[in-house]
Amino acid sequence: PWPTQPRRLQTTYALEEGGHREFAREVIGLEGEHGHVAGALVREVTGNSSSTLVPVPDSEYTEPAELVLVAIGFTNPEHDGLVSDLGLDLDRSGNVKAPTFRTSADGFYAAGDVRVGASLVVTAIAEGRRCARIVDHALRASVAA
Repeated sequence: PWPTQPRRLQTTYALEEGGHREFAREVIGLEGEHGHVAGALVREVTGNSSSTLVPVPDSEYTEPAELVLVAIGFTNPEHDGLVSDLGLDLDRSGNVKAPTFRTSADGFYAAGDVRVGASLVVTAIAEGRRCARIVDHALRASVAA
């Protein structure tokens, strides 16, 4: 509202390349077989902030996925759930131990706050880019093999 600037959503490269945005959703689980993710179990939520979100009854659905990147913010990763289910090694600060972005679980990578702890957004961006190059290299190598 006036006098502040209006909030505008910008088109990103992901959207230009066929990606899409989903608002008022939360991921409540992952699905897959033999260590390969096949989808994310998602449900709709309502509320004005992350602390007031309420699940919408009977709104669960599966979003197909071949890769899941977890963005968790300014805390150490939650050890219950994915981290413990995969048996990921942790460093002495409680972050996922992944010195070369590869975690202790085959085919799983970590970048950003989950790997190095809470930091600046530019660090997270750089981490994401470096990790993406490593994942791309690994995928290309697996296709060539």
